[in-house]
Amino acid sequence: MSPLAAETPDPLEQDYHTVFRSEAGERVLRHLMSKSFIWEPTQDKGFTAMDMANKEGQRMVVLGILGMIGKKMEKPTTYADEAGVQEQDYADA
Repeated sequence: MSPLAAETPDPLEQDYHTVFRSEAGERVLRHLMSKSFIWEPTQDKGFTAMDMANKEGQRMVVLGILGMIGKKMEKPTTYADEAGVQEQDYADA
C-alpha cells in the first residue's frame, strides 16, 4: 500500500464511526452485542451444526462492526450495562 493510500480515510469506515460512535449508535451497538452471542458460547451440548453456524454468523456481523470502528470488546458487569438501555426501550423491537 502506498503512503498516500494510508493517509486517505475510507468513506465507509468514516460512516461506521459516525454511526456507531454517536450516543445512539453506542446504544444500538450494545444492544446488538447483547443479542448476537458475543458473550455466550456458540456451541454447546445439544446444539446442531446449523445452530452453531447461525450464532457464529450473527456474532461475526457485530465483531465486524467493532473491528471497523476500532472498539475493543469490554464485557459488561451487569445486564443493564450489557443491554445499554432500559428493557422498555426495545420492548417493541
